[in-house]
Amino acid sequence: MTAYCYLVNNCWKIYYEIFRTNTQGNMNINLKIKVLSKIDFDSYDIDQARDELYDGTIYLVKKIYSKELLYDYREMFKEFSQKNKPEFHTLIDGCPDFHRINDEYEHSYVKGRLHAFRFYLWYEKNKKILNDFMDLFEFKRKISKLPDLNHLNNIPSDGYVSLLNVNHYPCGGGYLHEHLDPFDKYNPVQTIIKASQSGIDFKTGGVYVRDPLTQKKIFSEPDFEMGDTIIFRQDLIPHGVDPIDETEPLDWSLDKGRYLFIPLSIRSEYIKTEDNSSTMLTQALMDQ
Repeated sequence: MTAYCYLVNNCWKIYYEIFRTNTQGNMNINLKIKVLSKIDFDSYDIDQARDELYDGTIYLVKKIYSKELLYDYREMFKEFSQKNKPEFHTLIDGCPDFHRINDEYEHSYVKGRLHAFRFYLWYEKNKKILNDFMDLFEFKRKISKLPDLNHLNNIPSDGYVSLLNVNHYPCGGGYLHEHLDPFDKYNPVQTIIKASQSGIDFKTGGVYVRDPLTQKKIFSEPDFEMGDTIIFRQDLIPHGVDPIDETEPLDWSLDKGRYLFIPLSIRSEYIKTEDNSSTMLTQALMDQ
């Protein structure tokens, strides 16, 4: 294991333990699920949303995206994977869109089995992606009280960059261990879009969250339909993906399985801070 990977893994363990301890003891997390229609979400009072999300509420926004749109993107990702070999690229200027297969890669900061795609929004060819998911970036902007969304066009040397992160968990055991994610002003909440149909693309397993106080899993995958989005504080609420159809043979086919689309902004390799562990953890998100 390289020194970098050793530091990432150990910093992550420290980070997780600190927040696990805080959410169980010192912080009053009132975890509950609030179901919203798209109309309700679009008109929801942003100050109330900020208070609720920071207090531990999870939003389940119903049918925010159409199945047709998400299936179109899935076909695009499948074609992309056929034309480009799987490989990882460091987040520096010139970094291309890419995809990679993480089959329990030993140096990942969170262990998992998934096929991951990264599409960077500074590229003109990806402006449709930006436009299609702009509502979630705008919601995050309001939560953080940012004056604008100029960072969505950033390149890596600007510091923060924005992307569409796509995770495909294959039938036959695709999963992601329980974890927490870093919080910052560009990513004040996590927004996870379900892009598969339960009972059709997969039958068992899927996304869950855990109540930090009771330690119970409280999210039911069948209630989370294709086109829905869940929104929550990713640094306060442990979450993961239970194995997908784990009794079936492993099948990396992109035609089925569990898809998650996550529009987000992250630090690039150019940001250097005194808190080196924070920088490494943010970049380590790319290993999910």
